[in-house]
Order: sequence, then structure tokens, then C-alpha cells
Amino acid sequence: GNAFEREARILGRLRHPVLPKVSDHFTENGNQYLVMEHITGDDLSKRLELTQKPFPLSWVLFWADQLMDALWYLHSHEPPIIHRDIKPQNLKLTDENNIILLDFGLSKSSIGDSRVSQNINSDSSSASSKSVIGYTPHYAPMEQIRGTGTNPRSDLYSLSATLYQLLTNSVPPDALS
Repeated sequence: GNAFEREARILGRLRHPVLPKVSDHFTENGNQYLVMEHITGDDLSKRLELTQKPFPLSWVLFWADQLMDALWYLHSHEPPIIHRDIKPQNLKLTDENNIILLDFGLSKSSIGDSRVSQNINSDSSSASSKSVIGYTPHYAPMEQIRGTGTNPRSDLYSLSATLYQLLTNSVPPDALS
């Protein structure tokens, strides 16, 4: 419950074109709810699955620019907001071909304030879509896997692994490999 409320508070104060707008959160009958804008479209993992081919370089560079701007915005907060779960499943493509970065469930906004969860995406059976014990295999940097702490560079690693998959349609090797 505390992790959910923390995520809602973090998202509620963020304003960036690549991030979803959260307007409220509440608890009802023991269930917690997050009220946010509806974003139509598929996530990039689903798009790769449907097309069975990598995205054009020009598209990926366009998205990378948007995502780098969003990461600069997140990381420039004091303390920095570290997303900690950038992957194709958490990138939604809008009708205008823009990217929205979703799922701040593993985000960290201060030293020692991180959420460790079992965050399994039931929409996909691929191993790359599972977040187990606070990270997603194939996208997490070594420091996140080992639990030694994350920082803004950790998001850059995850973004790089994600861009690799978007450009090759191949799941990147995990940091342990």
C-alpha cells in the first residue's frame, strides 16, 4: 500500500509530454486505484511481436530523443527520480507516433526508497516481460540485479537495452551474460 501511494504521489507531480498525467489516487474496499489519462495504442513489445521485424532507424531515433528528454527531466529532480524499469512493454506508442513511458512501480525517488516487487506482465508470455524482485531481466543494469543501488546511469543502461531490441527485434542479453 505504501509503495502504491508513493508511486501515485511521484506521478501526480510530474508534467512531461512523455509521461502519463496522473490526477488522483484512492483506496476503496481495500483496493487501490490510480486515476490517469487514458493512452490508446499498443506498447512497443506488442508492436514488435505483431510485425516480427525491427522498427526503422528514424523512428527509433525519434523515440530515443523523446525518452532522453524525459529521463533528463526525471533525473534533474532533487532527489533524482530513477524509473528502473524501462523496457519495450513500458513504452506505449500514441496515434501520433509519440512515446509514453509507463509503469513507475519500480521507481526510486530518494536514497533507500525503492520498491521491490513481483511485477509480472500477464499480457505476454516472454521471459523478457517479467519483473521479478525489483528488476526486469534483459533490461536491468548489473547494479540493479545485484541490489547495490541505482542512479540515473541505470536508466540509461535500460534505455540502451530497449533501443537495441527496437532496432534488432532481438531481446538483449542480460547484464549477467
